[in-house]
Parts: sequence; C-alpha cells; structure tokens
Amino acid sequence: MSDYHPENLPDAHKQIVKLITAKHSEVIIGGEVIGGLEAGELTNVIGLAIQSRMSVNNLLTMQIGTHPCLTASPAAYPLIKAAEIIAIKMLNK
Repeated sequence: MSDYHPENLPDAHKQIVKLITAKHSEVIIGGEVIGGLEAGELTNVIGLAIQSRMSVNNLLTMQIGTHPCLTASPAAYPLIKAAEIIAIKMLNK
C-alpha cells in the first residue's frame, strides 16, 4: 500500500503496517510501521490505540480522514488493512 493515493503520485512510498494484539482479547498491544515520512503519523495512531486499549474492532470501525497528497487511500488505509488481517485470522481459529 502506498502512503499517497493514487500510488503513482510523485514521492509516494510503499507502507507496511503490522499490529500485535493480546491473544484472547484482541486489544492492540504493539505495532510497527515501515515506509515514507508519513509513517510517523501511523506510529502515533498505533501509540494512541495502545494507550487507549483499543481492540481490533475499534480500529475497524474508527473514522479516518484521507487526502490524496497526505495519506493512503481510504480503501487501502494501511492501519485498517492490518486490523482486517488480524480479524480474519481470529475468525479462522
């Protein structure tokens, strides 16, 4: 996923987000972000999620704002995509 949308904008960078949750509660307890200058903002959101003891479901239903020159696409927002991956893994257990 790119940090800008569309991905072919100048200076767009690939972003990767990984979230870590408590095994049984789905509460976010950690995470990492790789890619571009905007990675810092996603890191701040992950920090807030940890501090607020947010669950995967909280992230999936969180309202986000996007802008082509500032953020990833709302359809492929890296933080939400990482939460979706965890939710799918939990469903398949």
